[in-house]
Order: sequence, then structure tokens, then C-alpha cells
Amino acid sequence: PVAFILRLAAAIFVFTLTVYAMVYLPLPYLIYKPGSAESVAPMVRIAGEDARESSGDFLLTTVGVSGANAVGILRAAFSGEMEVRPKSAVLGKGETMNDFNQRQVFSMLTSQSSAIQAVYNKLGIAYDLASVGVMVLQVLNDMPAAAVLKAGDYIEAVDGQPVKTGKEVQRLLQEKQAGDAVELTYKRGGTLQTATVQLAELPRQTEAEAPRAGIGITMADVKTVQARDPQK
Repeated sequence: PVAFILRLAAAIFVFTLTVYAMVYLPLPYLIYKPGSAESVAPMVRIAGEDARESSGDFLLTTVGVSGANAVGILRAAFSGEMEVRPKSAVLGKGETMNDFNQRQVFSMLTSQSSAIQAVYNKLGIAYDLASVGVMVLQVLNDMPAAAVLKAGDYIEAVDGQPVKTGKEVQRLLQEKQAGDAVELTYKRGGTLQTATVQLAELPRQTEAEAPRAGIGITMADVKTVQARDPQK
């Protein structure tokens, strides 16, 4: 009886450990799967047009991306609707999942801007592109900004000077040296915050590259499309 109880306990332990590993142990893969499909009708309004009923619908479809465990990979292998990709083939160098998600947000904003431009070009409407903010896409590990900024933040000012483009941020930092401090005003979730960040030498891409000081972020300009006033 004692030997049987020990064998049973060992089997239960191995089974529990296996289930835990399959469910909770993350693997270096991502699973692409079908996301939502939403009707665009409630999102579109055409001035002067009568609402018309139609037999069909125009859907906005999305693709979901999630981390993978052993159970998820097995499901993907037999579903025929999911695709498993190595994280190394999807994420950039040093990029986290949060960085990746914010990069997708920026891509969506860029796509929306491009769609509006296509409509304005088709209709012959004059427009201007205006930069409305500087989004942080990635924060480099072991660099000063990692203690303050996160992907998705918007840089609003450098040393009290408002900025709207990445070039303006670079211009305000280019005269500084490693060890110098800079005051950053940034927006996170609609809340403005201010922090002092010390510059450090940026990683070199090649041996021949001259040393440069910075805070260690990848950023991009968020632009909006503004129709010109025909009266001006």
C-alpha cells in the first residue's frame, strides 16, 4: 500500500507539473488568429445622403496576436485558422510585446491618415498634414529613459520647450553631452507628467559611428490630415 501511494503521488505530481507547464509556461512564439469583424456602417456618415438599406454589409476585420503556450500551439496546429510565428521574426531587436502593441497603434493611426488622404485626393479637397505629437515607440533597455518613459507615451516638451516632431526633440538634445540632464514633459493616458532624465551614450550601430548622447528611445511623428479652408 505504501509503495502504491508513493507511485500515485508521483504520478499526480508529474501530471500536475505537466499541465502547469503546458498552460502557464510561456514559449518564444506568437499566435496570429482571427479577430473581430465589425460593421463599418455605424462609423460612416455621408452628408446629404439618404440612409439606404442594403442586403449586404461592409465589415472591418482585425487579426489578434497573443503569446503562446503549449496548449495554444496545439490548438493552432489543428485549427487551420491560426498561425504560429517565432517572436524573433515578429519583434524588433530589444522590442517587448508592449512596444509591439504600440507600434501597431501607430500603424493604425498612420493607416487612418492615409485613408483620409486618399478620399481627399479623390474628391479634389486640398489638405495639409500637421504633426500633432511625438509618440514613443520603443524604450531601449539600460538607457536613462527606461526608468521614466514607456512605449505609447507622447513627448510634449523638452526643457520646457513644446515639441510636435521628432526632429524638434533631436534638435533640443543634439548639443547635450552624456551626463547632462534634460527635463521631459510627457503625456501618458491623458495625464501630463514631468521627469528629469540624464543623457547617456547611445549604442553604436557600427564601429565607425561617432559617439552620440541621447535618452534611448525610438519615436515617431503622429500626423493628422486637415482640410484647408476654401475661404483662406
